[in-house]
Amino acid sequence: MVLTRSADFVQQSIFNKALKDKFLLVLNLPKCIKDLQVNKLQESGFINLDQLQFSIFSAPSPAISIDAIPLGQQGQTYHVTSQKRNAYSPMSINFTVDNRYGNYYVLWKWMEFINDPKNSGMNEYFQKILPTQPDNKFEKYLDYQTEITVYALDEYHKKIAKWEYTNCFPTFLGDISYNYRLPEEAECSFNFIYSQLFFNLITEK
Repeated sequence: MVLTRSADFVQQSIFNKALKDKFLLVLNLPKCIKDLQVNKLQESGFINLDQLQFSIFSAPSPAISIDAIPLGQQGQTYHVTSQKRNAYSPMSINFTVDNRYGNYYVLWKWMEFINDPKNSGMNEYFQKILPTQPDNKFEKYLDYQTEITVYALDEYHKKIAKWEYTNCFPTFLGDISYNYRLPEEAECSFNFIYSQLFFNLITEK
């Protein structure tokens, strides 16, 4: 029997906590925000109109469950898979608020489109359908959804794995936690729901 040192298997610890932010969230801006806020976002100078990056410090690993079905046979109980993936729980993301509140602002506007704080209900954007494109009404209604990718980083800040979420939209935006007496950066959190999830490792070629 040949014993192999653990160092031969693990060259570095991916759970090294020398750095607080071990994950990077890349959010493609929803079409409704890009369509209505283009000028305002461009003038601000601190928001990319295609993608927004969050420095996050919560592991994006939701629980995944596929139920089994019990079958009675010959006085015994056997199980087979139901082949049904249960609905995912909302993802809770903790992130660092940037010094100009740009990432917080986008989340705020996103939720404002879903429910207007003055008039309630969704923004009128979703009611305006071009007469020449009546078949696109449902597709336009889903413009508040987008894709989110979360990358796991090693201690050298290289991407080593990624979670890809589809049809995402926020369901909760937390309060901003900050204390002038402490050296920590301002922090916040938000929850988002999604339809599908894909996970892959990132290997260097």
